[in-house]
Amino acid sequence: PSLRNTNGNRTSSGQDARQLPINAARTMKISIRELACFALVVLTTAPGVGQTTMFSVSLDGAQAPTASSGTGSGTLSFDSSRNWALSGTFTGLTGTTTDAHIHGPAAPGVSAGVIAPISSFSSGATSGPFSGSGTFSALQASDLLAGLYYVNIHTSSFTGGEIRGQLIVVPEPSTYALAFGVIGLAVAGIWRAVTQDPGDL
Repeated sequence: PSLRNTNGNRTSSGQDARQLPINAARTMKISIRELACFALVVLTTAPGVGQTTMFSVSLDGAQAPTASSGTGSGTLSFDSSRNWALSGTFTGLTGTTTDAHIHGPAAPGVSAGVIAPISSFSSGATSGPFSGSGTFSALQASDLLAGLYYVNIHTSSFTGGEIRGQLIVVPEPSTYALAFGVIGLAVAGIWRAVTQDPGDL
């Protein structure tokens, strides 16, 4: 038997059968791209409901921006009651510390006002620990989860902030498993469709 193709010409059913894997392969390429986008969304926006969400922060002069070679790092925990606790360390500052805050809402490289003070840090030092805690409002919690808060350490040399770093969500292991599990199942299904004998369709 024969069928008409998109150009109006007749083509055999055998040609149609050979075309099926090609079309399926194209579908597979598109589907994998879509699944990769889905995985990225899951990994970056799906903290566990009712659990503590962890954030990491890496501070340096380039994000401030300043010419400082100082650096810092820390973690922030955020629970379902909107309570937060931050702790970290800094080192190699040009000036001595005068203050430290969480600022926002702002994207990386954009300045914003103070959201909360970091109450405990080594004042008048070029290196040391910092820590703080408090409770965010519902709106502040939304901004935090959207990646719009940053940690800023102010010094005598850079009163507006010598080093800075954005607070970034750390995906939970279960979130990784969900994303890659869904991708694995979907790819397996698509591959089966690609390799299926056209005579079985």
